[in-house]
Amino acid sequence: MKPIFLMLTLTFLSTSYASVDFRSSASTGKLNFEAVGKPAMIKIKGESSAPQTFLSLNDGKARLESDLDLEQLKTGIDLRDEHMKEKYLETKKYPKAKLVISSLSIPVDWEKNPTNVSLQEFNGTLNLHGKEAPVKGTFTLSDKNEANAEFKIKLTDFGIETPDYLGVKVADLVTIKTQILLERK
Repeated sequence: MKPIFLMLTLTFLSTSYASVDFRSSASTGKLNFEAVGKPAMIKIKGESSAPQTFLSLNDGKARLESDLDLEQLKTGIDLRDEHMKEKYLETKKYPKAKLVISSLSIPVDWEKNPTNVSLQEFNGTLNLHGKEAPVKGTFTLSDKNEANAEFKIKLTDFGIETPDYLGVKVADLVTIKTQILLERK
């Protein structure tokens, strides 16, 4: 009887913590992007409401999925927005972008004792314009459930033509920053 009790106790103690899930919505944050033109003095900045994000914590490991409605992207100039969405992103054909990060390490008891997780490097996968490509960046998670990510993408990795207008070309590299507030599901 004692060996069975000991085995059950050890099994119970070694069991992983239950998964804890967090979710955001587009109204709880923002996304910013910046592309530098050629000549470099031209910077195109844009924004959007935050992507809908799901974060699942399980025994110190985290998986994050974010979906962005590309129709929400704005640069502040209507004609440029129209070109960006219709000609380059083709949002009628590819209305969403999806980022998946499964390489995050979060303290095991973070949901009970939130602490700041600062500038953790991540590897993820971005699906944009019907193509999927790896991305690398940094991720932070505050003790107030605010998550931030920053990464760069090459437009040509996603089959997106390098934008140009009246002889001004945009660099192939775009910096993306997100800020979202997560709520326990």
